[in-house]
Amino acid sequence: MVGKIKVWYMTDEELASYVAKHPIKEPKKVSRKDSAKTSPDYKWRSKKANESSLKSKRA
Repeated sequence: MVGKIKVWYMTDEELASYVAKHPIKEPKKVSRKDSAKTSPDYKWRSKKANESSLKSKRA
């Protein structure tokens, strides 16, 4: 979608009412256990690569 960008400014009263409706919350802290699940599994990748190279050598 291509078009003009509109700049929209809030007045102080609009900003105060918006913040009252939508309070600013602190983000949840991610534990190290959860962050480990999202990291790539390099061991799996190397096992998979070794399996595929063995299959190609056998064929």
